[in-house]
Amino acid sequence: MSQGATAWDTGGSEMGSPAADRPSAQPQRYDTAAAAETEALGERLGRALAAGDVVTLSGPLGSGKTTFTKGLARGLEVAEEVTSPTYALVSEYDGRLALYHVDLYRIATPAQYVSLAMDDILHGPWVTVVEWPEHAAPPITGAIEVTFAVAAGGGRTVRIRGTA
Repeated sequence: MSQGATAWDTGGSEMGSPAADRPSAQPQRYDTAAAAETEALGERLGRALAAGDVVTLSGPLGSGKTTFTKGLARGLEVAEEVTSPTYALVSEYDGRLALYHVDLYRIATPAQYVSLAMDDILHGPWVTVVEWPEHAAPPITGAIEVTFAVAAGGGRTVRIRGTA
């Protein structure tokens, strides 16, 4: 995995505590060549997350959002296999911290969004990952934002921006 100039390291444990590993407010770019690298990047972020953190995942279909979430869940010590909640809309997993995995792809109206009780899901003592946050109404604020793009050759470009 290669990365641009960034303060957030996806490598080994040389950074110290998970709090030191949290992404900065400056956007950081990572290039992954395979799904395993995208998962490893998610795992690194998962280890650094704390109760109440919200992570939004944006990008086209098939760009790595659920793959990244599988790694993030591993970083939260979730034992269960994570799958895309496209039809369930919300999946919950137990780990070091509970994980709510939300997929808003099929949400077309503000009323559908409200019916998910997103205000409760976004403000609890767990970690919330939201795929397709652009379907949220009102917009999700204060989240760690992760965006995905499919690179030439099939790799992924992942950009992570932490909260200020």
